[in-house]
Amino acid sequence: MTGKSDCDVGVGINKVMKQVMEPPAKIMVASVTCSVVALPLNDVLNEWNLISLSGSTSLYALDDRKKNPRFFRTIAPDTFLIPARYRLMKELGWRKFSVVHETGDIFSSVENGMIAKATENNSTVLTSRVLTNDVELQVIALKKIDARIIYVSAYEENCLAFICELYRQGHYGPHIILSTLNWWGPSWTTKANTECTEEELLEVLNYSIYFGPSLAYPDENTPTISGQSNAEFDARFKELHNGSMPYASAYRNPSYDAVWASALALNATMNNLKAKGSKKRLEDFAYDTEMADMLTNSLYEDVRFQGLTGLIDFDEKGSPKLNIIIEQQQGTERKVIGYVMDEYRSIKWVDGGPIWNTRVEVTLANPEAKVNRKEGFNCGTMPAIYNPKIGLIGGGNLVDGKVPVDSVTIIGIEKHVSVKLYIAMNAWAVFGILQSIAFLAVNIHFRKRRLIKMSSPKINSLILVGCILCYSSSFYADVDVVKLSRISVCMFRLCLFIMGFSTAFGSLFAKTWRVHLILTSKALKHTALSDKYIALMVMGLVLINGIIIGTWQIYDPYELVKKDLADQMINISDRLIELPQIQTCVSGKSLYFSGSLYLIQGVTMAFGAFLAWETKNVKLQALNDSKLIGICIYNVAVLSILGGIILFIIEDDLDLYYGFSSGLIISGTMLTSNIIFVPKVISLKRGGEVVGTVLESTVAMSQHSQPRHVAPINVAHKITQTSEEVI
Repeated sequence: MTGKSDCDVGVGINKVMKQVMEPPAKIMVASVTCSVVALPLNDVLNEWNLISLSGSTSLYALDDRKKNPRFFRTIAPDTFLIPARYRLMKELGWRKFSVVHETGDIFSSVENGMIAKATENNSTVLTSRVLTNDVELQVIALKKIDARIIYVSAYEENCLAFICELYRQGHYGPHIILSTLNWWGPSWTTKANTECTEEELLEVLNYSIYFGPSLAYPDENTPTISGQSNAEFDARFKELHNGSMPYASAYRNPSYDAVWASALALNATMNNLKAKGSKKRLEDFAYDTEMADMLTNSLYEDVRFQGLTGLIDFDEKGSPKLNIIIEQQQGTERKVIGYVMDEYRSIKWVDGGPIWNTRVEVTLANPEAKVNRKEGFNCGTMPAIYNPKIGLIGGGNLVDGKVPVDSVTIIGIEKHVSVKLYIAMNAWAVFGILQSIAFLAVNIHFRKRRLIKMSSPKINSLILVGCILCYSSSFYADVDVVKLSRISVCMFRLCLFIMGFSTAFGSLFAKTWRVHLILTSKALKHTALSDKYIALMVMGLVLINGIIIGTWQIYDPYELVKKDLADQMINISDRLIELPQIQTCVSGKSLYFSGSLYLIQGVTMAFGAFLAWETKNVKLQALNDSKLIGICIYNVAVLSILGGIILFIIEDDLDLYYGFSSGLIISGTMLTSNIIFVPKVISLKRGGEVVGTVLESTVAMSQHSQPRHVAPINVAHKITQTSEEVI
């Protein structure tokens, strides 16, 4: 007796129950078709102890033997797609994939199984998305992670809407491989109710992979239990239908095998009843458990035959381990390219297997740069060896028809400071050093001339030494030709600049403090500070900075961290991306330690500004550099503020950062040394000596803040001629 459900649950259950209620007793229900009907119908049949045997439903939920102890099928269930997919991924070298599926057990069961088996198969699930009406968001998420291998499980309408959105957002091409179910007929794209044309949908689907249970044994000439081969059976089938293939005829083979399995099980049960000496016959079945169990055991133990779909031998879940067919969209055609066989341990390719249309141009933007092969940020492996200068070894620089990769290979390119920029900045720094040495030579040679003597030549030498240290900090940079560790570069650059700054400006301000102290003291001679005392003050400032740096590197030393410049990535091809990387010195407590160093230098400059203001009325330039110091402080402050802001913005551009920071240091240092020493050199050239008077500073005021009359002090007569030059 037969019935047609039209894949409607209510209709299907109603027709089956009508026949069950009519005599004679039904022993089993064979060839249940639609999955949406099979699951609820099976719940009803269980109550009647009826065996259900299907040749078309592959629903995963029917594997549950507690709920469906009497369900059998002659088609591979959906769960068998999971090992088949992983076998193909292993064959093609894919390890990363994304999943998009509709809600409901029909689709979510397989994809959840894929996710659960990912670790076991050494694979990574990039994302799992539930397909909703808002497919735009799903595609945006896939584009964001550059999903290349995408498994899609959905009904035709929703699947085509998703494919159309892929087209609209441009996430398609020979490097993007979709994989979906093979339920749909060859012309399923014509059913699209989307904004895309069929040609556009096929453009996205080109080279996509279809998986599904194999409905015919690969060798069509292999004889089956009926004595017919697949080819002979198909010929008879077409003859019966006047050469046509009616709707759902694709399932003719497993349905035919289901009938054979039913017949063999009934025959085995009948023989078992006779062997036991039982008086019962199959006709005596009254929906009782005993005979239903005998029929079930016969299907497990006595049914094993070569069917049209393959070897029918039911496992513990009532399913035979049949082959999985692999198809590929090739233009407007969908072709069989292989079978996953031997219980999903091997693949038998058909007509050479899949075809691909990938073209890889390998030309690095910076072929001389150091290359780090990196697997991260959705990156994968390549089927060929990579060489930064000649591209893909074994395939040449131009590769056609290679298997698409599951994700791009990211070539990490270590960026370094440009050698030309490094040479230019060092030449400028060397010029500054030579100039400082020239000033130092003038300072030492003319140290007994009153013009130089009154400006404290020993302290001037300290200032110039500090300038040389500041210039020297530019020699240390992350240049490829310099074989010095990056951490050493960071340390030398920091130490030289801080020590140079504190030496130069500390000496400058200490000298001004001595002038301030002289002019605010009544006992002029006895309050004068010797050069040795001033040098000790400067060394004390340097020591404080050194202690902070030393504590910093002991407590929380620099660590070298590679920073990926993702916003500067260069797409070389669909397979390769060049990712610039820079090395940075990082310290967890750098904010506190660097803040302390900046604070000390800032306080030093603020104190210098105060002293320059207080001594501004001392008119003898040889003795007092207050105005020049004020100009230096202004220049350094402006450069520091401007540099801090700009360097924060350009910190990821190695050339700009090095060039700008070194330029600030060199220009600031050069301005300071020239402002202080060029006037002295000009005066010496003109033959000038110390003349004039010194006016009392603004701090020498009466208690009522009224200026008092101060007699001019003849500096020449107040200088005590000692070996340490006390003023």
